[in-house]
Amino acid sequence: MNVRIAADAEVLQQNPESVTATCAGIGDVLRVSGRDYMFDQDFLSQAESLSFVEQHSSGSTGQVDADQFFMNIRELADAQEPLFVLLSKDLRAEGTNFIFGFGIKEAGICVQSLYRYVREVRQVELPVIVRHIARHEFGHMLGLDGTSIRNQDTRGGLYRGHCANDCTMQQVMTVVEANQRAQRLQTRPNAGFCSGCVEVLQSH
Repeated sequence: MNVRIAADAEVLQQNPESVTATCAGIGDVLRVSGRDYMFDQDFLSQAESLSFVEQHSSGSTGQVDADQFFMNIRELADAQEPLFVLLSKDLRAEGTNFIFGFGIKEAGICVQSLYRYVREVRQVELPVIVRHIARHEFGHMLGLDGTSIRNQDTRGGLYRGHCANDCTMQQVMTVVEANQRAQRLQTRPNAGFCSGCVEVLQSH
């Protein structure tokens, strides 16, 4: 699988190590799934253009509207060559105050915001949490969702389509919770995925 990596200008200037951590997280998932992979970083040269699109997807709060941002980059969609985008700005979706990221499997697009992590975790912890969230979002990209996860979280809402086990695919709602889970799962076998989620990854 060829995975395309993109980031806005601020990410590249202020947190370039996050690109490395993201690639590591995606690679973790693909190894667990048994797939061969490579990364295409040509899109990193378009950071200024991505920042422009990001700016024009932002509302009055300064947050990037996830739906609008997707509409603005959907021409890049290719389910056979997924695109993983790192943003420096805060993301929001309808009915939420913020979201950490989103993935649309059919379009082959994942988007992850670093905004809250950069402000709320220590610099030394940032690569670990970015790697964890990349694992989570790319797990969705490879088919871990409400139709396939074996032990579904039954709380509904934003928990829907996530794993109820202590697993990379368990939903988190705060930076503190995300950081705690990332630190706890970082050295677990199979990139922190539970046995049920590993089976799904290897069968898709």
